[in-house]
Amino acid sequence: MNLRNLAIWGVIVVVLIAVYSVMTNTSHAGPVHQISYSELLKQVDGGDIKKAKIHGQTIDATNGQGVDFSATGPADTTDLEHRLEAHGADLEFEPPGAGLIPALLMNLLPILLIVGVWIFFMRQMQGGARGAMGFGKSKARLLTENKNRVTFEDVAGVDEAKEDLTVWAARSPRAR
Repeated sequence: MNLRNLAIWGVIVVVLIAVYSVMTNTSHAGPVHQISYSELLKQVDGGDIKKAKIHGQTIDATNGQGVDFSATGPADTTDLEHRLEAHGADLEFEPPGAGLIPALLMNLLPILLIVGVWIFFMRQMQGGARGAMGFGKSKARLLTENKNRVTFEDVAGVDEAKEDLTVWAARSPRAR
C-alpha cells in the first residue's frame, strides 16, 4: 500500500470520527424542556431558579425540584443576570458557539465527503489497467507477420543473435 492510499484512508477515518463526535455531542445529562424567555423570567422572579448557565443567547436553567430546561434570550442578558443574582441563583457563563463558518462547514461536510469519494472512484476507473475497472484492458501489442519481424540483417554482426537465430531456424517447422 503506497503513501497516497494510506493518507486517503487516514483522512476518511478522521472525518468519520469527527462526524460521529459532532452527531453524538450531548451537553445535557437528561432531556431538556424548551420554555419561552417570558416563562424563564417569571420563574426567576418567583425564586424558582437555583442554577443557570448562559452561553450566548441560550440559557440553561435548573429549578428547585431539579428539572432542567432551556430558553433562548436576547443578545444582552445583563438584566437576566441581575435578576438571577438578586434571587441567589448560581450563575455560570460559557462562551458562545464557534460561529457561522464552522457550522456551515460541518453541515457541508457529508456532501463534500460524498463528492470526494465519487471523484476518487471516477479517477480510479480511468487510466487503463491500473484503475478499479481496468480488467481486460491489456497493453500488449499484437504481432503480425509483416510487423515486428526480426530478420538476419537486423542482427548481423551480433554473434549471440546469429547463434539463436540459427538454433531457432533448425527447430522451426517452417524451416523444414
